[in-house]
Amino acid sequence: MCGLVGIAGKIGLKEEKAFELLLMLDTIRGPHSTGVLLVNGSKACKVVKEIGTAWDFLASREYDVACAGYHNVLMGHNRWATRGKINARNAHPFEFPNIIGAHNGTLTTTYQLDDHYKFEVDSENIFHHMNKNGVEDTISKLTERLPSLGTTRKSRRLTSSATISGASTTRTVRTRRLCSGHLSHGCCR
Repeated sequence: MCGLVGIAGKIGLKEEKAFELLLMLDTIRGPHSTGVLLVNGSKACKVVKEIGTAWDFLASREYDVACAGYHNVLMGHNRWATRGKINARNAHPFEFPNIIGAHNGTLTTTYQLDDHYKFEVDSENIFHHMNKNGVEDTISKLTERLPSLGTTRKSRRLTSSATISGASTTRTVRTRRLCSGHLSHGCCR
């Protein structure tokens, strides 16, 4: 399964080198393609992605050009292709007019999302739907078939857990606690 690394804040040469080291170390989570989102001080975004390992990616001219200047955010993704071909188009991050995102995991509920038949990679479909319909609708579509979704009176936190059965395996999805307003303001960690 894929791997994600990131760094945000005042990013100097030491921090940039640390990010690159993390991206290389994370290659064990995905050798098929590598991509990076760079956000500069004026909030301009640049996405660079290629087939291959982080070592190949970091040695590329395109990455060198994209890294020129000051950045506040570096988000990296190493892909282990579980769905879709190994090519630059299917590499993360995915860029849409209102959102750029990367995802780690494989989803079985993307058939609920708009235009799901147009995408080889479930992660791209997630961000396409989110761009078109917003975060709340996307989360609702991806989780509407999961049982045990509700709030507790004491903590006013949204708690979800489910058991998903596949052809040969059964696994339990980890419980994630979110405050009741998380989808609108993202305060939980």
